[in-house]
Amino acid sequence: GPGCGEWKRPTKKNPLYKGKWVAPLISNPNYKGVWKPKKIPNPDYFKDENPYKSLDPIKAIGIELWSMSDEIVFDNFYVADSKSEADAFAAETFVQKQTAEHANDPNASVVDAVRQATSERPWLWIIIILVVALPIILII
Repeated sequence: GPGCGEWKRPTKKNPLYKGKWVAPLISNPNYKGVWKPKKIPNPDYFKDENPYKSLDPIKAIGIELWSMSDEIVFDNFYVADSKSEADAFAAETFVQKQTAEHANDPNASVVDAVRQATSERPWLWIIIILVVALPIILII
């Protein structure tokens, strides 16, 4: 009833309890240690001193791409181990093609042109803000 407090089960010690039960361990007379696979000689094994010498040169790259955009185009894959050579190749091919594509894009707006120009030259933001804000401040 009310006023009696929270009920707790009465506990009483079990005289037969010996602790948490664990399985008894017995020795295995057939145990020979940790299992290791047998090592047998391989008659077909040989060590190739120049493994890349026998390979044909890479002439193609296969790429599987799943995308929801139609505007993704891949061109001029260049595989190299020198970043400076890759940058020089990009300047000769990609950068020129990209600037020509953006210059000929009929759908490009003034905002897109400003965004691209300021991404290449961030200091243009100061000039744009002055050109837009200065007349507004002078009028007010």
